[in-house]
Amino acid sequence: MYLIYQYALIKMERVRNLYEYDDYAKREYELKKKILLGEIELLEFKNKLRLYQNQIITAYDILSRIKNRAILNIMVLGRTQSVKTGCMGALIKYYLSDMTEIMPLDNIFIITGLSSKEWKNQTIARMPNTIQERVFHRNDLPDLFYKEIKRKKNVLILIDEIHIGSKSDMTICNTFKKIGLLDKDYLYDNDIKIVEYSATPDGTLYDLLKWRDNSTAMVISQPGNGYTSSFDLLKNNRVRQSKDLSSINALDEIRNDIDSFKNYRYHIIRTRNAKQHLKTVSMFEEYFNAIGDYDYITHDGKSEIDDINEIMNDKPERHTFIFIKELIRCSKTLNK
Repeated sequence: MYLIYQYALIKMERVRNLYEYDDYAKREYELKKKILLGEIELLEFKNKLRLYQNQIITAYDILSRIKNRAILNIMVLGRTQSVKTGCMGALIKYYLSDMTEIMPLDNIFIITGLSSKEWKNQTIARMPNTIQERVFHRNDLPDLFYKEIKRKKNVLILIDEIHIGSKSDMTICNTFKKIGLLDKDYLYDNDIKIVEYSATPDGTLYDLLKWRDNSTAMVISQPGNGYTSSFDLLKNNRVRQSKDLSSINALDEIRNDIDSFKNYRYHIIRTRNAKQHLKTVSMFEEYFNAIGDYDYITHDGKSEIDDINEIMNDKPERHTFIFIKELIRCSKTLNK
């Protein structure tokens, strides 16, 4: 008699490599970590980094996915202005506070597909000093980011505004391909974790990879108390249909709104490029100079204004138009 045994073939789940560190490296990490956590605490004390309860909950949710070593890529979805920098700061804080996790601090990166010095400066201002040198916008990715990250192991990459520049022929994708970050085996071998943040996830790296297996995860971030959505703005008549500002009717409508305000305000006008910008400014000056005293400021790449909030921190002495050209696209917080 012959006994025939049938063995089930079990496919082993791939997990990220776990890197061990000697006692000296562990001690150095602990000392540097104390400094970084102290810097985050100081930023919170000065209100430069505000961690709201919903962001903390989201950060812990992301951390639980990171601790699953089968996961490489995490997409964080949240409504506009409900996650982003605060959530990144919370994730860094609680990741480093986890005594079971050890990662060199110079292996934490924050990047974006935006080409925006404003985004970079604003993000740097809200991050601890230890992280600031590894905040990169799109123009930094092919050179600075590439040189900084290549051949590193045990890495955490946080990507802001991932929907911008992540298509197959764009900068993030090309840079990631050059480094090897689109190769699952490379990510597993080198213990690389990628967390993407977006309010509009179409065309993101998550979508580009199309892995849709145990190596990816999605986290939904809920807005916090007092959050004002675009739907709330529409409901409260604070969002209106855009119009051609070259028409007198549109200028009349703007004037009626301005006349309804009890106090002087800033009025931000986004213009088109080149001659259309100059034409818009000229029309506003001609129209409004005929009826009163107004101030006019242009904010573009050539103006002396580094940060528009330097102006908006102070109440205006009269109604002031600020004409924006090719700036303040995404992720810029304006002081009100």
